[in-house]
Amino acid sequence: MVLRGSRILRAALLVAAVILLGALGREVLPSVFPPALPSGPEPGAGGGPASPADPAGTGFAAGPLRIETPPAAVAILEGGPLAPEIQGQVLFFESNGGATVAVGIRGLPPYRPAEGDQDPVGPHGFHIHEFGTCEVGDPQDPFLAAGGHWNPEGKPHGDHPGDFPVIFSNPDGGGVSVMTFFTDEFRPADVVGRSVIVHLHPDDYRTQPAGASGPRLACGVIEPASGQGQ
Repeated sequence: MVLRGSRILRAALLVAAVILLGALGREVLPSVFPPALPSGPEPGAGGGPASPADPAGTGFAAGPLRIETPPAAVAILEGGPLAPEIQGQVLFFESNGGATVAVGIRGLPPYRPAEGDQDPVGPHGFHIHEFGTCEVGDPQDPFLAAGGHWNPEGKPHGDHPGDFPVIFSNPDGGGVSVMTFFTDEFRPADVVGRSVIVHLHPDDYRTQPAGASGPRLACGVIEPASGQGQ
């Protein structure tokens, strides 16, 4: 049961990685998006109890792992004055009960552990912010115009809808990172018109109100995917 569920999860991650590696250029091209993943084997074939949320009995709800195509929303990440090499995309896919979020990014700075009173560089805090602007403003402290974390229900940090997993850099590959995850906190339409920010430091998911993630390295405004490349 767990093994088959793991295979479904790995398949979803692999497809998302292929999507992002193909779409990491300047435009989102429909041709790079393969058909949605199948729902899985016949009900109960996974060895566990079948249910509407898990018809294959895998132990994983198959619905959220489907990647619908094309994405519903896209943010094009651009590095600011502190990390001008960063380029990337964040794709928001409609999924049953929420959204599948996939990020592909390159040009991240290499990891540097904390030393003395210096905070570590990476893994990088990654969040949705309130406002859909990537105005640089102060080059020493850029992208403040994007506001704070998107937190419509006033939750403590660590439980904001826009609190995402940290991004790990792979310096031997040019600072590339590819990641995908599911969230039931929002649908893609809910975040259109907001922004995504990549930070210099890790998110500790504890410090209020923003996790002590430090300066903002890159920013992208979330737009409907249909508006990209037109």
